[in-house]
Amino acid sequence: MKAARSPRAHGATTAHAELLALHRKIWLENKRRIDRSSIDDTGELTRYRRAYTRETKSYRDVSSFDDMVDARFHPGAAVYVGDFHTSKQSQKCFLKLCERLHRKGAKLVLGLELIGSRHQKEIDRFLAASISEAAFLKRIRFEQNWPFGNWENFAPIFAFARATGSPVLALDAKIDGRDSLTRRDEHAASILAKSHLEHPQRIHVTLFGDLHVARHHLPRAVERRILALQEKDGGNARVPAHVSIYQNSEQIYWKLAEQGKERSVEVVRVNSLGDFCVMNVPPIIL
Repeated sequence: MKAARSPRAHGATTAHAELLALHRKIWLENKRRIDRSSIDDTGELTRYRRAYTRETKSYRDVSSFDDMVDARFHPGAAVYVGDFHTSKQSQKCFLKLCERLHRKGAKLVLGLELIGSRHQKEIDRFLAASISEAAFLKRIRFEQNWPFGNWENFAPIFAFARATGSPVLALDAKIDGRDSLTRRDEHAASILAKSHLEHPQRIHVTLFGDLHVARHHLPRAVERRILALQEKDGGNARVPAHVSIYQNSEQIYWKLAEQGKERSVEVVRVNSLGDFCVMNVPPIIL
């Protein structure tokens, strides 16, 4: 005979369900308001988001940060980490991953959407301590070009790069108009592909907006560019193994919440291809 649930346990379950329902209601209302304020005249953002939504609609199994670090990060691998630009936790997660890989003996190249590629020489000078931090930020026009203004979130990444001798690649470009998201991927891919071929034993860890790290976006663009460069040079066609690490997928969060796991799970494995999602911040409800 099945034991009856205690009133206390039932009450806790009911309270959790009610709180979850309220949380989701507020989140949906805010999401609709944000979506209504978004400008998408060409429909590109909607199409672009579709691939990301497909790839993060659920998860395969619960994992951990340790398991994620141990997975497929062989020399030459490509790792794409999704960034929510205003979330300090996003940048901290990226740095934590880089630090863990470095402790394991990996040589790294860091790719950042943060800075336009035209400022690559200024990054190199800053990492070489040839210019001060203040001069660096002034020369790259940080306040004007990065509207979020949270340099303090990224400064530790540059400190890590300088301490470990890890190159930093500036990947962004000011591209407007039709298919701008795809063309930004192609621009970043041209830089990353060249670096992969120049540093075939280094793991390339790239921090880019979360939508961009969907497999059919930036990762696929890098693969195409690498193959094109290899074909041009007459080399063997080979692309690096790659892993996409999403952060705080809303769809995955709600699935975990329905199972009462939203506070206990830090990382999930998204698919059989080896992609992950790090869960460190709940969906925005304010």
